[in-house]
Amino acid sequence: MDIEKLNYGILIVDKEKKIIESNNLFFVIMGFSYDQFVKDGFNLYSNKIDLFLDSIINEYESAVTYEEVFELANDDTIRKCVKLIVSKLDDNEFIITAFDCTALDPFLSKIYFKNRIEIYKNITDLISIEYNNQLTAILGFASFAKTALNPESDLFKYFNIIENAAVHAASLTNQLLTYTGIDYFRQKYININKIITQNVDILRKVFPAKIRIDLSLYPGEPLIFWDENQVNQLIINAIMNAKEAIESKLSTGRIGIYTTMDKDAIYIKIEDDGLGIPDEFKSRIFQKNFTTKNLKYHSGLGLAVSDGIIKNMGGRIEVETKHKKGSVFTFIIPNKFVDLHDIETPVNDEQSEPLHATILIIDDKQSIRNLASLLLKVKGYTTFSAKDHTEALDILDNQNIDLVLLDIMMPGVRGDELYFKIIEKKKDMPVIMLTGTSNENIVDTLIKQYGVGLILKPFKNEEFYSIIEKKLWTGKQ
Repeated sequence: MDIEKLNYGILIVDKEKKIIESNNLFFVIMGFSYDQFVKDGFNLYSNKIDLFLDSIINEYESAVTYEEVFELANDDTIRKCVKLIVSKLDDNEFIITAFDCTALDPFLSKIYFKNRIEIYKNITDLISIEYNNQLTAILGFASFAKTALNPESDLFKYFNIIENAAVHAASLTNQLLTYTGIDYFRQKYININKIITQNVDILRKVFPAKIRIDLSLYPGEPLIFWDENQVNQLIINAIMNAKEAIESKLSTGRIGIYTTMDKDAIYIKIEDDGLGIPDEFKSRIFQKNFTTKNLKYHSGLGLAVSDGIIKNMGGRIEVETKHKKGSVFTFIIPNKFVDLHDIETPVNDEQSEPLHATILIIDDKQSIRNLASLLLKVKGYTTFSAKDHTEALDILDNQNIDLVLLDIMMPGVRGDELYFKIIEKKKDMPVIMLTGTSNENIVDTLIKQYGVGLILKPFKNEEFYSIIEKKLWTGKQ
């Protein structure tokens, strides 16, 4: 057979991956010359291809054909999508067939990964909204029930268990959003050790047994004032990178996580004994879209996102790495005290006493409407409820409303669209978003441009009251 006439690439190699025979199209598809391949092999692009071939050659099962798709990157752009099929010719020879997927579909390599991630994000966002609606009702009614019970009673303790479970479930939902890069920025004091422990507890359950995670955490409470979702993302990215570095080495491995602090900074060190980073890539690891991994599964955004988060905190990342030996990433975060009185002004009892406002609750979930109405009525407010925009606008036309609680994601008319209909009718109406969505475009626009307040589901009852009272007194959240 004249392999030069084939419309796909052919490469025949021995167990040492030395070339026995090939056609020119193989090197055209792979994007490098014969001489380059002889010199550097498949490491010209990614050690993933080399490791893929090593695993096949060293552990080949008879009568089995192996295949994998690789998206080959050049700088910050995806050059092409290549499918490699490996078969065994005899005890010492393997044939590698290369197909150019990009030639079959010119858009595949550019949009496949982005579309797949976008679909996952959208589905996760929708599911999280429903989770948060259910958790809001569970947490809110459990907290309210406790106010009518003796703290020493068994029933109080049972409701306390329900309340704590709902809080934990809400934290897991936030972590789910963090995994997909969806979140809304909300600052509070958080314990770094607690965040690390929570994530490690989850990841240990899904990591392979060959990867061990060891913790050595500062004995005190290293607190930072930042968004919990972003800190979760920081920790998750670092641990997942360490895991993948170990897996790339095709061996057992260890991840060590350490926290320390002094008067100037909090230090988070995450080390692994994985593959490490080649010298030629060290200067590029924080570049957006740069990755040494298979672009079919990785966006090259993890370290770039982590670097951005740390810089926004006023900190920095230090990296020590040696190829085939492992890496150490140290996050250095300024140890700053934030006076919460400078950020929020609690409404005191003297301010809250004279309020006798009428509040309209707009939410398509009856459980949320019932909870909000109950919480407000016990504080002396008058409430009206609407399940959709038609009922809401009708109530606004016929009742004297002082404040609107508005869900953002509802069937028919989206919450931000309904907001503009509301202010068309009553220009100075105070509005608070009561929402479980993390859609930053909607939320940011209404907060920054129009001064709309925000209560994120699920909420604590004290937080619910505080934000509403503040909005009624000051017109600000």
